[in-house]
Amino acid sequence: MSLSTRSIPEPDPLEPVGRSCKLPRPLWLFLATLALVVVSLGLIFGWPMFRQRSAINAVENAGGVLETRRDGPEWLRGWIGNDPMRVFDEIRSVEVNGANYGDADLSWLRGQPRLVNLLTLPDSMSGL
Repeated sequence: MSLSTRSIPEPDPLEPVGRSCKLPRPLWLFLATLALVVVSLGLIFGWPMFRQRSAINAVENAGGVLETRRDGPEWLRGWIGNDPMRVFDEIRSVEVNGANYGDADLSWLRGQPRLVNLLTLPDSMSGL
């Protein structure tokens, strides 16, 4: 009885080993670039909307009054409603009570370029 010996082939050093996803390199570069562009556009358009919404919420939660000018397409406002479209409105005037609103809360209003009037009432005048 004779035992046969088999030789195990040597692996090719130029062949990649263990790759589970074999996308071509240009496709990976395209996907990375696309992800970077989407994140950048999200920050460019999303950050001002976030600041606008935060300013509106801060003033309303403190019992303040806002005067805004409607902005944005009317067809979109009719389609999704007024509340989601408030991020496009321009804040023109803000009136707040000094007892409920501090200097730290005014930081949200810093990024409002079209704010014309900011009225802060001191505690003694809030009951008038």
